[in-house]
Amino acid sequence: MSFEKLCREADKKKKAERAAETAKVEPPPPPSIEELEAATDDLINCPDILNEFGDSVESIGLVGETKRCKDLISQPDNALI
Repeated sequence: MSFEKLCREADKKKKAERAAETAKVEPPPPPSIEELEAATDDLINCPDILNEFGDSVESIGLVGETKRCKDLISQPDNALI
C-alpha cells in the first residue's frame, strides 16, 4: 500500500471513532421545577433582591462597586446578554 492510501484509511478510521464518541454523549435532562425552586428559593422569597445583590457584591470584596453593580442589573437597557 502507498503512504497516501494508508493516510486516507487512518483518517477515515479516526473520523469514524470521533463520530462514535460524539454519538454516545447525551445531554443531561433539564432540571425539574422542584430543583429550580430549591436552588433559587432564597431569591424568590427575598423581599429586597437588589439590596441582597449589593450585599453579595460587597461580601466578595468588590469595594465601592455596589452602586454600579446594582445599576447594571436594575436597568433594562443595560442587559448583560
